[in-house]
Amino acid sequence: LQTCAEQGMRGIVVPAVTRATWDNLRAVCNRSPLLWPTFGLHPCYCAEHTDEHLQVLESYLQPGVVAVGEIGLDAWEGDRDLPRQQELFAAQL
Repeated sequence: LQTCAEQGMRGIVVPAVTRATWDNLRAVCNRSPLLWPTFGLHPCYCAEHTDEHLQVLESYLQPGVVAVGEIGLDAWEGDRDLPRQQELFAAQL
């Protein structure tokens, strides 16, 4: 981080992709003004995400959080999780 700051970087966006990682990411980012957290439910971990995680996500979106993420759709042909991915994506938007 020191090298990044010395080279002129003003920020590094760091995504958390599951509920299990949000607390740790927040703690790490609180230790450096260079780190900017994002919180989200990544579609690759769809089986881990619950509706409760969506409710908790809202409480993490405070000043200093620069985005909701990483989110999206990771759909491959025949992906059985696509309907759930779409639900989670729409809820996070």
